[in-house]
Parts: sequence; structure tokens; C-alpha cells
Amino acid sequence: MKHSKKTAAVRAVSVTAAWLANIFVVLLALLLLVRFTLCSPSFLERRVASSGYGQAATDELRENFTSYGAAGGFSADVMTSLLDGLDPGEEMLAAARQMYEGGEGASYQALEDAFYDALMADVSARGYHASEEIEQGVRAMAQVCRSDYEQRVTIPFLSVLRPVIDLADRATLWAAPALAVCTGVSVWILFALNRRRAALAYVCQSLIASAVLLCAVPPLLHFLVPIDSLNLRPESLKLLLSAYVKGVFNCGWACAAAVAVLAAVCCAVYVRTGNRRAKKKAPL
Repeated sequence: MKHSKKTAAVRAVSVTAAWLANIFVVLLALLLLVRFTLCSPSFLERRVASSGYGQAATDELRENFTSYGAAGGFSADVMTSLLDGLDPGEEMLAAARQMYEGGEGASYQALEDAFYDALMADVSARGYHASEEIEQGVRAMAQVCRSDYEQRVTIPFLSVLRPVIDLADRATLWAAPALAVCTGVSVWILFALNRRRAALAYVCQSLIASAVLLCAVPPLLHFLVPIDSLNLRPESLKLLLSAYVKGVFNCGWACAAAVAVLAAVCCAVYVRTGNRRAKKKAPL
């Protein structure tokens, strides 16, 4: 009777430890996902490159500048020439790097002055006298163009991400090692209470369950956050945000694959130990 109770207690503790290991592995994988996506400037750089944000932002700026020029009496060629030599995608990456490094955003006053000088040169080339009223109007035009350009290269959601990134960076720095230790303790309990093959069986079940749960994460996130259906303007921002969010979600497949490989290795070891035992028991 006592042996039966002891066996039941060992089994209960083992099942609990296996499920805790399952939970710890899933949480650890999700923390690593956050660490290598949200907290990684290189991840954002890859998303900017893959989304085509730089070209989309440049096309939108050309269209907007042409519209501003039409209202102010400037030709389309003059207005679009203001963008010559500028790369919104690269400047956005520089702003993102500054955000991750904790630096202050860049000032675009010099760009506004360059716009103003170019527009005033066109006014002079057309033979107009640069009166105070004209200078004020040109300055207002330069400010509008600078503001539009600045919005494209600083991207609104980056300022929202910064406190989230700081929090995630601190949390993952401490939580990931703690979860790894908890997982190791859970596995140690399994091997301490059970024979090797039985403990391996529990570990295999735990890892398989973790892999299955992680496989459900990307589809669930895509369902809960239908980024493509959001009505965002400008279109370049929607392209970038969509590429970024989908990239984060899809990295969940990599986490699931890594855990699945671990589960496969563990199952292979389990099968091999079973074969060895069978050979030892086989009559000569």
C-alpha cells in the first residue's frame, strides 16, 4: 500500500514537473522571440529593406511636393528636385539606430534651410523680386516640405516602440536566464525521481507539447492582429508596419522548429535506449 502511494506521488510530481517544463520552454522561446525581433535593430533594418519602404516613401514625397508646388506656383521639376540626393529609407534606419542606442532624434532645420534656398533660387531665376511676403511664403513652403519629409524618416510608431523596447530589453535580460534555470530544475526533478528511460519519456512529451503550442502562435497572432486590414496612411507606413509585424509573427515558426528539433533528438535518444535494453534482454 505504501509502495503504491509512493508510486502515485512520484507520478504526480513527475507529471507536474513535465508540464512546468513545457510552460517554461514555451515562455523561454517567446522571450527569445522578443529578444531577437523587437529588441534587435538589425531585425528592423531587414524589415525596412524587404518592405520597399524607402522607394514608397520617396514616391509619396514626390507626389506631395508636386502638390505643394502647384499650390505655390512652383513647377513639378523644381519641387521634385528638392529630393535629389535624399534617401528616406536610409535616414529612417539612422533614426532607428539612434532610438535603439538611446540617442536624440536628428534635427532637420538644415534641410528646411536647403529647401528654402533652392526655392528662393527658382524665384530669382524667374525674375521675381524677393519681397518680404514672398520670402515668408517660400519659408512656409519649405517648412511644410521639411515636416512631410521628417514624418517619413522618423516614423510615428518608432517613438511608441522605444519605451516598449526598453522594458522588453530589461525583462528578457533577466527573465530568459531565470526560465532556463527553471526548465533545467524541472528536467533534473524528472531524472531524480524516475529511471532514465521514464524521465526521457516525460521530457519528450513536454518538448512535443511545447512545439505544438509554439506552432499555434503565428497563426493565432495573424488572426488576432489582421495588419493588412488596418486602414493606415500613408501607404509607405502601412508597408513597413505590415512587414515588421508579420516578420515578428513569422519568427514564431523558427522558435517552434527549434523546439521540434530538440523533441526529435530527445525521442531518438529514447528509442535508442529502448533498443539497447531490448538487446540486453535478448537471449544469446
